[in-house]
Amino acid sequence: MSGDGGTAHIIVGVLGDCRLREGDRLVPPPTRQAGRVATLLAGWPEEVVERDRIVAALWSGAPPATATNTLQVHVSHLRKALGKTAIRSVGRGYLLDVPKEAIDAEVFTSSLVDAARARRNGHFETASRLLTNAVGLWRGTPYPDLDDEDLIARRARLEEMRDTALEDLLECRLESARDAYELAPVIGEAKELVRRRPLRERGHVLLIRALTSADRAGEASVAFEQAAAEFRASSGLDPGQELTAIYGRCLQRDPTVLPAGMRRVLVREAPSRRVAVLTLSDDEFSPVRSVMVDIGARFVTQVEGHVDRRGELAAIYAQALAPDMATGVVEVSQGLLSESGDGSTAEQVVAKAVSGGNASSPLSQLLVILNAEDGAWARSQAEKLLAIPEAPFILVLSPTATALPGEYLVTAGESVGQGSA
Repeated sequence: MSGDGGTAHIIVGVLGDCRLREGDRLVPPPTRQAGRVATLLAGWPEEVVERDRIVAALWSGAPPATATNTLQVHVSHLRKALGKTAIRSVGRGYLLDVPKEAIDAEVFTSSLVDAARARRNGHFETASRLLTNAVGLWRGTPYPDLDDEDLIARRARLEEMRDTALEDLLECRLESARDAYELAPVIGEAKELVRRRPLRERGHVLLIRALTSADRAGEASVAFEQAAAEFRASSGLDPGQELTAIYGRCLQRDPTVLPAGMRRVLVREAPSRRVAVLTLSDDEFSPVRSVMVDIGARFVTQVEGHVDRRGELAAIYAQALAPDMATGVVEVSQGLLSESGDGSTAEQVVAKAVSGGNASSPLSQLLVILNAEDGAWARSQAEKLLAIPEAPFILVLSPTATALPGEYLVTAGESVGQGSA
C-alpha cells in the first residue's frame, strides 16, 4: 500500500527520519541535530517555537552551557539547506516559514479529510487514490528521536490515523471490486491487516466481507471464528456488534454485504427484489437513479427521525427523481392528511394522480413518497400499494422501518439492512 505520496511539494518530511528538500529530491539533513531542529519546527508549522523548548527537547532537559550557541549553528545549517528565509527568528524562538502543505504530516492529515469526503459521496476510486498517496508519505515513525510530550502525543495520533487510513483504503478497494479476480488482492491485504492489528475489528469485518463476496463462505466462517478466539483470548470479550452483525448478514447472503459493483449485478439478475438505493451526502444530493429506474427497484425506506428534515427530503427527492418517472411523483404526508381531516389513503391519492394524468403512462412509472410520522402508518400504506398490480415506486421517509418484506433501509445515505425478499 504505497504511492508517490505527492512528495514533489514536500519541503520538510517528518513521517520518519527527517528529510529536507534538495532540488527534486528529499535528502537527509546536514547533521542529525539539525534534522531534530527541523522536525521540532515542523511540529508547529507557521507558529513560533521557543528556543527553550527546542533546547529542552534536543538535550532531554539537561542542556550544556553552550546550548544556545549550538542551536544557532544548527539553524544556520538548515538555512543553507532550505534557504535563508525558510527559518525566521521571531522573539525568543524560531518559525519554519513554509506552507503547511509543504510538510508531509500536514499533507497526510488533509488528504484523509478529502478522502473521507470522497468516500461519503461514493467516489471510491478517488478516495483510494488520495489514501494511497497519503499512506505513501510514510517512511517510519513520525517525529522520531525527540523528547517532547506534545510531539510524542501527536506521533501516537498520527499512527492511529494511519491504521484507520489503511482500513479506509482497503474498504475503497473492496467497494470498487467487480469480480472475484479483483477481490483476490483485497483478501490478501485484509489478511495482512488482520495479522498486523488482530484486535482491530474493522480489519476482520473487511476480510469477512471480501471472502463472502468472492463466494468463499467457508473461509469467511473460519475467519470469524479465528477473530472471536483472538478477542476472547486477549480480553475475555466476544466480538463486537459490527463484526457479529456483518457475519450474520454474510450467513444470510445479504446482497448489501457485497461491493457496490457486484451488488448491482446481483440485483439485475433478480429484479423482483424491491430494492432502491438513495444517498444523501454532506455536499450534494445524489440519488442512484440507475438502480431505482433501470433495474426495476421499487421499495426503499429512509429512516429519518427529524420531522422538519423529512419534509425537506421529500421535496428534494421529488424534484430530483421526477424526470425519471413518466407518470410523475406524488407525496402522501401523514401529518398533513391528519390536520386537514381529508382521510385519504395512499391508494386514493395514487388513483387521483393517475386519473388526472396521462392514461398511457403506467402506474409502475409513478413514484409515491410516503412522509410518515410513525412506522405503523407507513407500513399500512406501503403494504396496500405493494399489493397493487404493477405497483408504483415507493419511497418511505419514516422515523422507523416498516419491516415489510423486500424493504431496503438507508440512513444518513448508507444502507443499514434489508428485509426478507
